[in-house]
Amino acid sequence: MGEVYRARHLKLGRDVAIKVLPSDLASDPQRRHRFEREARAASALNHPNIVTIHDIDEHDGIHYIAMELVEGRTLRELLAGYSADVEIILKASERVLRVPTEAVLEGYRVLVYRETEGRLEERKIQAGLSNWQFTEVVSGLQAGERVVVSVGREGIRAGAYVVPENSGPQRARP
Repeated sequence: MGEVYRARHLKLGRDVAIKVLPSDLASDPQRRHRFEREARAASALNHPNIVTIHDIDEHDGIHYIAMELVEGRTLRELLAGYSADVEIILKASERVLRVPTEAVLEGYRVLVYRETEGRLEERKIQAGLSNWQFTEVVSGLQAGERVVVSVGREGIRAGAYVVPENSGPQRARP
């Protein structure tokens, strides 16, 4: 969701990639929230295959994310035409454990709901591939464990006693 441009970040003195939320989407509060959540989720991850987020802001009504510029071929060039490699990767990834990326805190940690105790436990995970929607969990969680997605809400922290809402915490799932 957005258009990406090459730009010069004047304060940092470096070239960056700027992802801009299109103006037709910027007027929708839910789209703006999703755009900002995308930046926060990416900034919480530290992986060689995930770009570094330098800044998120709004200027003259234009919402943007400034991120690491990765030199090389574009996705359009890499994925031109039919690619058997992509199909193989997608099929191999169907059996992995994944959680919503927004549930992953800085340092690859998640909050797990301990049903027997009624409280939240912080757990370190080993993450695999990730996108804006899901993060692969290599170790640190079991299928069916409940992770907290609303990590930014007041009072949500390790050790807190909680009662799940109707939607409930998300379950880690293959």
